[in-house]
Amino acid sequence: MRWALWGCLAFFMSSVSAKTVNIEKLTVVYLYQLSRLITWPADKKQLAHFNLCLFEDDQRSKLLDSLEAKTIDDKAIKINYAMAADNMQDCHVLFIRQLLNEADYDVIRGLSYQHHILTVSKQIGERKNKAVMIELFKKKQRLRFRVNYSETQTALLEVSSRLLALAAEVRHE
Repeated sequence: MRWALWGCLAFFMSSVSAKTVNIEKLTVVYLYQLSRLITWPADKKQLAHFNLCLFEDDQRSKLLDSLEAKTIDDKAIKINYAMAADNMQDCHVLFIRQLLNEADYDVIRGLSYQHHILTVSKQIGERKNKAVMIELFKKKQRLRFRVNYSETQTALLEVSSRLLALAAEVRHE
């Protein structure tokens, strides 16, 4: 089953351009597939749901909401919009869709280490931020991703070797 899902992600990475498929649809597919290839520490496994959170973002998305029909690690996915830093402790994944200031990134970085939260963002401009563990970006009309492996390790997240093999770039900062 995992191999079939892995094949689906590889297909999207290699042969589907951002022109032919809505970029938001691809982003949702990536969020789901990437999340399946991360292993969280035991305290996160105790939660009733798999929590996908959006940082200070209340823009509802029917595509993101469609993930609530799926599971990760036998847990139903729950989408949490407009998460503020003071209530992120139950998040498995924190998706950042907008550019933040350095102070926000510093808070997110500290909380991601403390509460084992995978941080994912869409690239906005040329700025790379160390608080982001997986960054989605467009290159030659394809959606790709880079992994900041050091940050995932600091947050005690185990990243699948298959995920690392598909990454356009793996940074060890």
